[in-house]
Order: sequence, then C-alpha cells, then structure tokens
Amino acid sequence: MNKKIIILIYLIFIKSIVGQNPVWIGGSGCNLFTDSSCWSPSTSPLTTDIVTMGVDSTQTVVDGDITITTLINNNLTLGGVEMSSTISLEIIDTSLIVSGAFSMATNSRLSLSLSDSYANSLVSGSATRNAVNVLMNLQSMQTLMVGSSFTMTGNSVLDVNRSISTINGVFTMNDDTSLFMYSKQNGDSKFTVGNSVLNDASSLNFQGQSFIFFNQTNLPSGLVLNDQSKIVAIDADNVKISGVVTLNDQSSIQLTSSRLYLDSLVTATTSSILVNNSTLSILQSIPTTFSPASAVFKGSVFTIKSNCTIQSPITMIDSVYSFNQSHTLASQFTGSNVYMIMDAAILNAGNYYDCSGCSLSMRNSIANFDSYENQGDLILSSSKLNSNAPITSNTGSIFGYYGELNQALTVESGSLGVYNEKTRLFVNGNVIVESGAKIQFYLSSPLDFSWLNTSGSLDVQSGTIIEIYVYIEILNNGSMEVIKTSNGFVTPLSTDNVKLYTYDPDNDVITDFSTTGGCEYSISITNTSVLVHTDYACQQAIITLGTDGISKGSLAGISVSMVALACFVSLGVWWKTSKKNDQRNDSQVLTNFSQNKSDDIDVERKL
Repeated sequence: MNKKIIILIYLIFIKSIVGQNPVWIGGSGCNLFTDSSCWSPSTSPLTTDIVTMGVDSTQTVVDGDITITTLINNNLTLGGVEMSSTISLEIIDTSLIVSGAFSMATNSRLSLSLSDSYANSLVSGSATRNAVNVLMNLQSMQTLMVGSSFTMTGNSVLDVNRSISTINGVFTMNDDTSLFMYSKQNGDSKFTVGNSVLNDASSLNFQGQSFIFFNQTNLPSGLVLNDQSKIVAIDADNVKISGVVTLNDQSSIQLTSSRLYLDSLVTATTSSILVNNSTLSILQSIPTTFSPASAVFKGSVFTIKSNCTIQSPITMIDSVYSFNQSHTLASQFTGSNVYMIMDAAILNAGNYYDCSGCSLSMRNSIANFDSYENQGDLILSSSKLNSNAPITSNTGSIFGYYGELNQALTVESGSLGVYNEKTRLFVNGNVIVESGAKIQFYLSSPLDFSWLNTSGSLDVQSGTIIEIYVYIEILNNGSMEVIKTSNGFVTPLSTDNVKLYTYDPDNDVITDFSTTGGCEYSISITNTSVLVHTDYACQQAIITLGTDGISKGSLAGISVSMVALACFVSLGVWWKTSKKNDQRNDSQVLTNFSQNKSDDIDVERKL
C-alpha cells in the first residue's frame, strides 16, 4: 500500500558540512515541520543531518512516496540522504541541496522534474524569495545539488526530466540501475557530475534533448562503463556528453533515431557500438584508437574530428562516414552505399577497404589504397587518390576541381566529369573510356573551364562520347584546351565521338549545338589535344582536324604537385550536394558545446 508524504518546501543553497546523527523520515499524511511522527529524533532536520528516507519514527521500513515541491519560507538543506527500501522521492519545481553523499538502495526511485506550468513561468522573468534574488529561468534552476558522491544500487532508477542538477563527486551506478534523461519542452535536461562509473548491467537512457557534463578538473574523469553497462538513446534528438567516455569490458553504446555527441571516446576490444538511423559524433581533436569488438552503422552518420586508427571491424550500410585529420584502417571496413567525406584529411586504407556502391568525396585531402574501384561518385577537390594498382570506375562519376590520380584509369561505365560541374583532373598514366561510358566537360569561360590532363594516352573506345557543355552566356573569345595527352589518342577522334552542347544552368536546358545553325563555338582536334574556341564574329561553324598539338595551351604552368600541396590550402567552395538528392544537410551539429564545436562543419546527410 502506497503512502504519500507531501513535503512542501523551497530550497536555497547554503554552505554546510555533514554532521549529527542519522535522522529518519517516514509515514503518511505528515507536515514535516510540525508533526514529530514524521521525523525521528526531531520534528525538523538540521542542515548537517544525514536523512534516511523510507522509515518511520520507530525506524520501521515504510514503503511510500515522498514529494518535495515549492513553498516559500520552507527550506531543506541536508548533510546526506539515504533512500532505503522501495521509497519513491519526487523533487518537483524546487531544489534539494545535499552537502554530503546521496545513495539509492534496491528498487528506490528518484525523480527530478519541472512541471509544465512552472517551466513556463521560469522562462518569463525573475522573482525574489527569502530575500534572495533568483533568476527564474531554466538555466539557473538547480533541482538537485549533491556535494559529495551519488551511488545507485539494486534496481534503483533516477528520472531526470527537464532538470538541471549537479553532483560534485563521483556518480556510480551498480547492478541493474538506470538513469533516464528526457525533455518534453522548454529546455534541456542537464546533469553535471565530477566523473561517473557504470558497473554491472546499469544503463544511461536518453530521450529528447539531454546534456551530461563531466568536470575534468581532476583527471582522469568522465564516464566509465564497466561490465555490461550501456548508453541507450531512443528518439533522443540532441544528447551531449562532455569529458571522456570509456567503454570497458562488454559495455556498449546503442542508438536508435537519436543524435549523440561526445567529446572523446575510448573503446575496449570487447565493447560494442550499434547505431541505427542515428548520429554518433566524436568532436575533440585528441588522437584516438577506435577498437570495439564490433561497430555497426545503418542509415546513420559517423563523424570523427581527430587522428584515428581503426583497429576493429566496421560495418556501414546506407550511411555517411565523415572525418578530418589522419585516418588509418588497421581492420576491415565493409560498406554498402556509404558516402565517405574527407575534409583536410589523410586516409591510409591499405587493403582493408571493401565498399559496394560507395562514394568518396575529398576536399584538400589524400587517400591511399592498395587498390581502388569506384562504385559511386569520386569527388576530388584539391585532392589526390593514390593506388598501388590501376584504378577502375564501373559506375557513377569521377569529377572535382584539381584532382589527381597516381595510376592509370579505366572508366567502364558512368562518366569522367559531369556536365554541370567543373572538373580538372590529372591522371598519371593512360586513360581508357570503354564503350557506353562518357567524358563530360563543363566550360564556364575561357579562364575557368574543365579539362583532362594525362601523362599517357587516351583510348576512347567505340560507342564512347566526349560531351562538351558550353555555358550559354560566355561572352569573350578564346580557346580552351579541354583534353591534353602526352601520348595522343589510341583511336583517332572525330565529330562522331566529340559532341558540342550549350548549357543554360539557370533553367537546366541543354541544346545540341549542331542543330542551332550557330558558329559561335568550334572544335579543334589534334593528335594530342581537343580544343574549343569561341568566336562571336564568326560567319560559319568551324570544325577542323589538325596534326600538331600545341606546346603551350591553357594548361601551361600547372604542376601536378599543386594538387598535393593543395591539401593544405583551404578553398572557398567545396563540392555541391545536388548530385545526391537522397541526402540532406543537417546543420545542427552542436553549438556552444566544446572548444572545437565551431569548426564542426555540417556533414550530416540522411540517406
């Protein structure tokens, strides 16, 4: 039979130290400040008393509910709290200040919350109580303040709903204890502790927006998960955990339709990570080793901001993998329909990269593979891809502004370049474009246009079309060398496989220039080059086949080494995302959270 004691008080913070003998509280229908049957040995606890909740004046265990809510001029500051038996304590719209330790026994429950009506009033202004001016807003409201340690045992539960609480000491969860953090409206749940340890099968559970802050004044600090303990987030929109999160033993992180942002993550080789339709971001640039027994991402985003060595298998399906700085794969990476984003990064993949239908987008970056086969989009913006074997592309496109491939390239299907993006690509070797594939170049002006420069030959096989798209509003005359080869063309080019189009990007209209009757644009094909000319004083279309290449053209003065150096030069424009309509920007990657968060460029895209 549940018995309920309503404790109506309002709390202010005062400095106190733990002392006196234990005091007990229990019974039902009591006014704690007048009825001696509720307290033993006195009718009111001192600020230094250690209070045991869940027993009556004879120290007999009493199951029941205790509710602490606001009342002017009644204040409760205690030296310590021990919740025994199956007692349930609710702290609503006020603060409980404990200078010493707080412990929860088996099956006890502590709920910290602000009511909807009170939360709304807190947002609106300020008030004065007990001659203390309190800024009545959600950021200053302390629901629970514990000066020493907080320990949970048995099956005890801590509910934090739109609460702002602080534990200055160690927060320990044992057995099957659970912490639930969630927020319905008008603010986040915030929980600040010195450091935290989870043991046995205890769990942190998140829903809505929550923030746990671990004070790093005394290292080591942060969140330590032992045994089979876990972090669980379900439909948690914006969960932030500061400090170092350490997964020991068989502990785990389990995310479903949630976003979890960590400062730093340390993983044992027996831990596990499961991310489903969620985001997991590691924000600090501290070098790290990622080594859980398993890590699976489905329909999710995984972001790492630091130098990282991947020493455990990773499986990604329909997901985004984004990283900065240096990444080394020392274990198998298996993916399907993965969009990998490198921003000022170096990837050492070796022979551990196995990704089907995957895209790689690089900005100011270098990627090193034993072998590489493109099965999606390969976007090289001031970036270089190195392979120990010739590179193949059997689907999608290869494009980007100032990209370099260190090996010969075979395009089996898809396209080299795209009609609506400028592509400038160096290939150190021969280029083969097989039947059915395309070469596409976008020419926006004689000073800024696409080109292919290969140190070998270009083999455009039967059925392959070179499509050149000229921006419809080019107004100045000039020549543009769109293809430059050192060893010429394996199969002579002609107007049968080199086509000229005009392109109106504003309306996305493409017109075959051969059908317009115009002569503003013309093509020259030599033994080693393909050039496009503009002439607004023309009388007729000019298509010429020559025998001599040009020794100095629009590519003169551009060094292959520029691409490698460009990995350390920031460009003002990155790649566009219009080519992947199934992805969307998510620019909510944590503001005002950690020192590095302002650099956290939007990388989330929902596939």
